[in-house]
Amino acid sequence: MNTLPNLHQFTNVKHHLKCKLEKELDVLEERVRQLQGSSSKNREIIITTYRKIIDRKQDFKKHWDL
Repeated sequence: MNTLPNLHQFTNVKHHLKCKLEKELDVLEERVRQLQGSSSKNREIIITTYRKIIDRKQDFKKHWDL
């Protein structure tokens, strides 16, 4: 059976994923801002880790044209 994909559904999923990624990026960036003003012992390690996650999510977003 040869069925055509529902492109409207694909667009909805893509939009949902884009919104979710943007929210996650906002949360991570806010955490970095909070940590920068903190005196936490492992602050730099945590900031570096968050920045790596942010970079990967942004690359994913760009790669998939979200």
